[in-house]
Amino acid sequence: MQQMKENYEGQILELQRKINELEKESIPNKREDEVSVNNFDDGISDGDNIVENIDEAEAEIENLKHVHEKDEAAEVGNQRGQVKTFKSKLALKRKETQQKNVEVENEKKQYCLRAKAPRKVEDAKVIKSKTLKLGRKKKAENNDEIIEVEKIVTVSKSVDAGASCQLRNITDSRHYNYFEEKEKATVLQFFSLCHTFSNAYMDDTLTIQGRLLEDLMFDKFTSSEVIDFYSKWLKKHSSEGAKSLYVSSVAWTHLKADQKKCVQRTLHDVLEKELADDIKYVFIPMNTSKSRHQAEGYHWTLLVLNYQDKKFEHYDSMKPRKGLLNLSYEDAVVMRNEVVDWINSHRAETKKSKISWLKGVKTPTCPQQGTTYVMIGHKH
Repeated sequence: MQQMKENYEGQILELQRKINELEKESIPNKREDEVSVNNFDDGISDGDNIVENIDEAEAEIENLKHVHEKDEAAEVGNQRGQVKTFKSKLALKRKETQQKNVEVENEKKQYCLRAKAPRKVEDAKVIKSKTLKLGRKKKAENNDEIIEVEKIVTVSKSVDAGASCQLRNITDSRHYNYFEEKEKATVLQFFSLCHTFSNAYMDDTLTIQGRLLEDLMFDKFTSSEVIDFYSKWLKKHSSEGAKSLYVSSVAWTHLKADQKKCVQRTLHDVLEKELADDIKYVFIPMNTSKSRHQAEGYHWTLLVLNYQDKKFEHYDSMKPRKGLLNLSYEDAVVMRNEVVDWINSHRAETKKSKISWLKGVKTPTCPQQGTTYVMIGHKH
């Protein structure tokens, strides 16, 4: 009995020992569980914060969408307004263009009617009297401008003022369609009211008659008066940066014919009066004959003196093929030598230093005459 009691007590102690060991082992696990629970609670809290941030971001996105939609609607409305304004302007421009076209067509009809109708011409003495009065008035005013065609119709005594003096129908010119609408009206008015010897322009040194304009518009020879008028226009409208000197288009003709007094008046006197140190370019139009034996003109070229660089350049829109005689260039060399000799002589007389000129005449590349553009030359 005693032995059984001892066995029970031993078993109880063994069980108590095992229970104590188990309790010791469970304490760290309990602590780890508590840490895990705390971490889980913190994770839940972070998740709640993330959800709140997501909700706020979604609300911000919705707000931005509304603002963008409003801005886009405003931009679309603005663009629609601009399109509407552009359409209104376009419609107005079309209406004005149609009205101008109607006016041009009416002017053409009136021109054709006037061209077909018999022309009433005043007595030559009356016409001459009107011309002289108007010329004196323009000279007194010192105002170089286009004379209105309603004020003057001048006819030469040597030409019958009948149908032979009427100008051609300007609408048949291939250049007519290149004019602006206002220019077309002016040209139509002149060609319908005036004769071949009517004055289109007149000042104290230059007169351009209707026949010269007719030649120009219908691809006949370009007269020296037209060249000089263009030189006047360039001189009047040139920029202030580069000063230029324009020599008369007949200076070379007089030099070629050895007309010394005329050369003095058209070339030497001009150089003496206008050639200064601040001049950059001197433009000299030249008219070359078909051969050495012809005195009449044939083809226009341009000799340019670059006075700052002391060199000459010759521009020719009808250069001959290599190996062929270039009369235009030979004429340019003669004119170059005449200008250089006179300038050197004049500077020696006035005790100025001698100029070191570049030799010869350069021939830069320039557009050549063709059917696609108009140039100053044989027929242009």
